[in-house]
Amino acid sequence: MRQTWQLSTTQIGAVTSCTFAGMAIGAVLGGRLSDKFGRRPTLIAGTIVFSVASILSALSPNYEVFIILRTLTGAGLQAVVGVVLVYVTEMFPRVSRGRYISLVIGLGSLGMPPMALAARIVVPAGPETWRWVFVFGGIGLLAVIFVPKLLPCTGTKPTARPPAPTSS
Repeated sequence: MRQTWQLSTTQIGAVTSCTFAGMAIGAVLGGRLSDKFGRRPTLIAGTIVFSVASILSALSPNYEVFIILRTLTGAGLQAVVGVVLVYVTEMFPRVSRGRYISLVIGLGSLGMPPMALAARIVVPAGPETWRWVFVFGGIGLLAVIFVPKLLPCTGTKPTARPPAPTSS
């Protein structure tokens, strides 16, 4: 990537930063959207966003487009993480909830070492091979095909809000 677009160290750092900025956006939007439309639809949408944005990152024609797509990837990814944690909270009884949340976080972390290893092998193989790392990020699309049928839809019942206090 650095060679492809002649990027400075600062620009490489901006790529990482924009991904985290996208994650902050996704954390807020994911929660709001899942409260409004339900957990399952938001989980599916977030997975599609991060998977497609990751694949499109691999096809980026320039640094500016890449930055935008990495921000979208971060937003979709964090929306999914937030919704999954809420999902687990709603699906399991209080006495075992912490155990299952820890399990989900642990299982989610298992994907990081293989991706780092794949990047370590693929990236040095050639000047444009870095793009394949982002293609691998699109694997979430497979989950969209199989997982939704297994998950009940939760979080779709609007809660009654008390009327706003009036100032007198």
